[in-house]
Amino acid sequence: MPEGRHTHTRSHRRYRELAYRESDGIFVRLYWDSFENEVFVSVRDDRNGDDFVLHPPKHEALSAFHHPYALRPADPPLTNPDDPSPVLCPAFQIMADEAS
Repeated sequence: MPEGRHTHTRSHRRYRELAYRESDGIFVRLYWDSFENEVFVSVRDDRNGDDFVLHPPKHEALSAFHHPYALRPADPPLTNPDDPSPVLCPAFQIMADEAS
């Protein structure tokens, strides 16, 4: 769950798990926040301790659920001070390089 947020009552849960998958120590969950009417994807990798949350637009929730590492921002952010355009995260950059 996002930090600092709590479920208020048992009869009306704030967070509802919409989908879950696990493979090779990577746990991915898609949640809906009923109070904010937003979705988020929680990812935990027990192999290396990686843990992060994505907040995709609702229409991209399933894509984020199925491909969380492709949609995760680069860490640390990749920037080019001479070019303010967005920089692709490493997974998208590799796919772009292979396509050209």
